[in-house]
Amino acid sequence: MGRRSARHLRRSRLHHRPWPALDLSSRFVFADSLAASRTARARQAALFFASGFGGLAVTVATFTTAVTLGAPAIIAKALSVGVSFCIVYLIRRHLIFAPRP
Repeated sequence: MGRRSARHLRRSRLHHRPWPALDLSSRFVFADSLAASRTARARQAALFFASGFGGLAVTVATFTTAVTLGAPAIIAKALSVGVSFCIVYLIRRHLIFAPRP
């Protein structure tokens, strides 16, 4: 394989898998509800990233609340990670990658 072919192969792989977290999540966790069209897939990608930022907000809010209520920082962090994970998973499962009839 020549130098040009290898470069083209790398570029084509990057073109098809621009977001590794989205790719892993959608192909392994939510494989049965992956969007078929390019526009629907782009919508799923945008909602996926929005849910990630929402998860960040939930983590911060949960941590801040727990610390304000007197919990040690390590306990507050563990609680906030668990709550954020559950909420983001549920949003992705029931809103973003909801099985289509």
